[in-house]
Amino acid sequence: MGQERGDRMTTRRQGVRTRLTPDQRRAAIIQAAVRVFEGRDPAAVTFEEIAVEAGVSRALVYNYFGDRGGLMAAVYEQLLVELDEELSVALVGPLPPRERVRDAVERYVAFARAHARGWQTLAMLAATRHPAVQRARRERYERLAVVWGSSAEARVVVTGLMGLLEAVTLDWLAEPAVELARLVDLADDLAWSGVEHLVDEGIVAPGSGAEPAAPTDAAQPAAAVSPALGGL
Repeated sequence: MGQERGDRMTTRRQGVRTRLTPDQRRAAIIQAAVRVFEGRDPAAVTFEEIAVEAGVSRALVYNYFGDRGGLMAAVYEQLLVELDEELSVALVGPLPPRERVRDAVERYVAFARAHARGWQTLAMLAATRHPAVQRARRERYERLAVVWGSSAEARVVVTGLMGLLEAVTLDWLAEPAVELARLVDLADDLAWSGVEHLVDEGIVAPGSGAEPAAPTDAAQPAAAVSPALGGL
């Protein structure tokens, strides 16, 4: 009943009352959560704050996401849809493996830089121990591992590469000790040195699998989620 009432809520835009669908309402709540999470520990944010920001009832937020972890998992997935699409495009392209990895690193760093204000939020969400968030994180790695061949080894490689790039970009955004081009070169060298012999031996192969599908609940790419994730 609460969700039905919430779904009947409307938004006034330029004098026209627009009825929001359940998917639109869900996306609006995620947008509100991104704004509230920015610069804060997501685990310390209350549903009341998000409900107020979204202009809905606290009960409606619960109806859509179940608990705080469910909401954090939805935000985590939503923010990374565009990044994962970028990585997949790079890794399944026509270039040799060495150049594909370079392209993926460049896209990763560019995405982190363009979404600098929200990148710390993503890192905190990824570190959250709530089962729903960790499940979303595992499922993300499984989707990306498809591009590397879907093997158990591919899953390990993806986990290592994502951890490396996340740590490098977070540190650089907090304190850019080197020029951007140098950061990309260093991250690329680290990434390729870690997978080169695995590629040479045929243990993993970037682009050898099918392009992974987006998360089922992902309604829109990260760039459209919120102005709060603006560039530098």
